[in-house]
Amino acid sequence: MDKGQEDSLSMYETTSTVLHNYEAVWTGNVPFENNVDELDGQIEKINDLADQQDDDSKGATQDKALKRTTLEQQTFSVASIVAHYAADTGNRTLFENVNVGERDLIRARDNALPTIAEGIINNAENNLVAAAPYGLTQAKIDALTDARTAYVNALSEPRTIIVETSAATEQLPPAFKATNTLLEEKLDSGMELYRYSHTDFYTQYHHARNIVSSPTNKRALEMHFVNNMNGEVIVKVKVEINKGVVIRKSSKLGNIRVQNLVEGSHTYKATLFGFEEVKGSFNVISGETTKLEVKMMPAVATAYVQQTSLYLSKKFQAMKSVSLFLLLILMLLHHVSFSWHIVSSEISYRHVSSNTYEVTLTVYKDCSSTTGFDDPAVIGLFRSDNVLHSTINIGFAGLLTITNAGNLCSEFPNTYCLQKAVYTKTFQLPFLTGGYYLTYQRCCRNSSISNIENPEETGQTAWCAISEAALNFQNKSPVFNTYPIPVVCLNQVYSFDAGATDTDGDSIVYSLCAPNAGADPDEPMPQPPPSGPYENVVFSAPHTFDHPFTPLSLISVDSETGWFQVNPAFIGVYLVGICAQEYRNGTLIGSYTRDFEITVGEFAVGIENYNANDLIAFPNPTNSTLHVSIPSQQHIQQVTVYDAEGRIAKEIVSSGNQNTLDVEVIDLSEGLYFIRIATDDLQYLVKFVKGD
Repeated sequence: MDKGQEDSLSMYETTSTVLHNYEAVWTGNVPFENNVDELDGQIEKINDLADQQDDDSKGATQDKALKRTTLEQQTFSVASIVAHYAADTGNRTLFENVNVGERDLIRARDNALPTIAEGIINNAENNLVAAAPYGLTQAKIDALTDARTAYVNALSEPRTIIVETSAATEQLPPAFKATNTLLEEKLDSGMELYRYSHTDFYTQYHHARNIVSSPTNKRALEMHFVNNMNGEVIVKVKVEINKGVVIRKSSKLGNIRVQNLVEGSHTYKATLFGFEEVKGSFNVISGETTKLEVKMMPAVATAYVQQTSLYLSKKFQAMKSVSLFLLLILMLLHHVSFSWHIVSSEISYRHVSSNTYEVTLTVYKDCSSTTGFDDPAVIGLFRSDNVLHSTINIGFAGLLTITNAGNLCSEFPNTYCLQKAVYTKTFQLPFLTGGYYLTYQRCCRNSSISNIENPEETGQTAWCAISEAALNFQNKSPVFNTYPIPVVCLNQVYSFDAGATDTDGDSIVYSLCAPNAGADPDEPMPQPPPSGPYENVVFSAPHTFDHPFTPLSLISVDSETGWFQVNPAFIGVYLVGICAQEYRNGTLIGSYTRDFEITVGEFAVGIENYNANDLIAFPNPTNSTLHVSIPSQQHIQQVTVYDAEGRIAKEIVSSGNQNTLDVEVIDLSEGLYFIRIATDDLQYLVKFVKGD
């Protein structure tokens, strides 16, 4: 593509991003939906044509030369053996048919060499038994046959590439013209419907429609994505450059191209379900093209599946058929998950009688944590002047495992596993001018959070203020109604009730706010916690507390009801903070905070209510049959096999009265897979590798 085409493609992709960020606005407008789909199709077509245009015939020419050399050597080797036999036996006709010298083979035209090799093969086959004492074997004939086939296949490859490159160059201008017509005649006019009703959408769309001319005629960046395990290209990798300023997806040949990058240092992040996230940096030099090959490692569990407690089965560890390399990867992932990952905590209180109050602390952590809940949990009761009044020690009373935290995206199975502990205790709270506040701290947050700095070293503070007025009113604080669904789908509107119920009938005002940090790896469980004021978490640019999903993601919180809504534009794990202020008769009597994590993904394979140690799957890796077994009291109802990108590769419906099953995988391509086993009331998930 030339410079103008590169710049236009950049505009198309930016426009598409804005359109999908506001998908909730135009969903239901069928003509507009069709036009957006058509735009996405045109962008994909242009990228595919660009792949063809950029395909270099040099590599194919070198490959053909290498295969020719191999064929020459194999032909000369077999011909020499048969010629030796013919000379010894006086078979002059045979000798003349196979008497080919190295110089003859080197001088042979490209199209003539396969014919010469075919003649040698036929004569060798006819004299295989007789010439065996001279060293002729079927294996040598087969090697020559294979070399001939490989060379014939490579003969036309450079020419084919040149023809395809020429065809792509001819097809690109009409493709750009069709895309411009689509934008100008359909989408631009369709946007007029939203000029006044959704001004932000309208403004961002028209900003995106401006073509930004790159400062150089040279393409700034070319990236190529391959699977580090097998060298195959990876398609639809999402690449965010400079933290989302530029976004691309790799084409069907695993490529992305970026034109408009200024000279200097840049960063990138590459994500795709089924692969480990890759982050890196590169430099752009004016007038030159930076070329990167990015090798992505298949993940046993991605950031979206890691949240679900995929444990490494002890029985699986013991299987001798597991390769050492795969076992090391699994052990590493297993080890990484063994830490205390606090997801959220919140505090509420209520007046019981006289000076007696009851405090409730609710703590959520993900199931991959092997460290137990605090026992006891220690809450600090502080005066409003930040002096510690007393501590409230509450023993651990048990946990609830939340394994059916589904979501609103029908193509996205339930994927999250949370553990919840509720601590409750009564305490004495005498009247105090200025009031009090309650605080609980714990470290550390989930390392996969993508919108704050150093999450693995950042703790959390839950606190609530009990004002002097609240003491006079003998108040009962509001209690948050629900916990949000922790996994949602990219570019789909997600909403939930982030509000609270106040039994006193007080009014509550809700807003987005910065979550508080607190505690650190050196002192992850301070008892008692320190006094306030408390520092906020540090958001990583371009994220902010009021745009935690990046500025392009639409987010809102109804100040009266607490109804939370977001249309996430990027994949990631995001920390969100909600503040609630309690008013009675216009007087502020209490303040409360709550933060939570939301994982945004395109797809994830999920599980719920399972015990991985009860599942046996062998041999692993396997080339043909995977034997699966679950406890005898369970009965297999259905088996679903997913590939590394979450696509269903195979489904089996069982008779429902057996706890073992042989799953045939011989028809699957080599690679990483997940097998999901459903019983009457449980589900299991195990990963396996198809291959040697």
